[in-house]
Amino acid sequence: MTRSDQLNYGKMRMISTQKCREMANEQKNSFQWSAGDDAAIESMLNEFETYGLENNICVVPEPSIGEPGESGSPLMLKIGTNNWIQLGVATKTSCNSKDPTSTEGLFAQYTPIDCAWIANGTNGKVKCIGW
Repeated sequence: MTRSDQLNYGKMRMISTQKCREMANEQKNSFQWSAGDDAAIESMLNEFETYGLENNICVVPEPSIGEPGESGSPLMLKIGTNNWIQLGVATKTSCNSKDPTSTEGLFAQYTPIDCAWIANGTNGKVKCIGW
């Protein structure tokens, strides 16, 4: 991968919590993982339960792909021609270790923006509308 000063982006489609959970289980059962990957997938599924998948935004790439190290990346929504809003921050991404260019069965999980935290951290100077 080459570094760039150009901001990169990809298109994603939101999916339901149930579909996200199904995809996580399907990914666990269908891909041929490298040694040790089973533990990573099991850990991801456990974290879904621990941190409440219901309280997160789940997306699938269309046709972009998430890369390792993208935690903290914004999930943006375009409104109209030139307006963008941030919906969330990447917390979990999945990739196929056997075929890093494939988007089949992949999904990502985003934590919604916490407006109270933003307002508190900026002493009320920045306000937002919650998810």
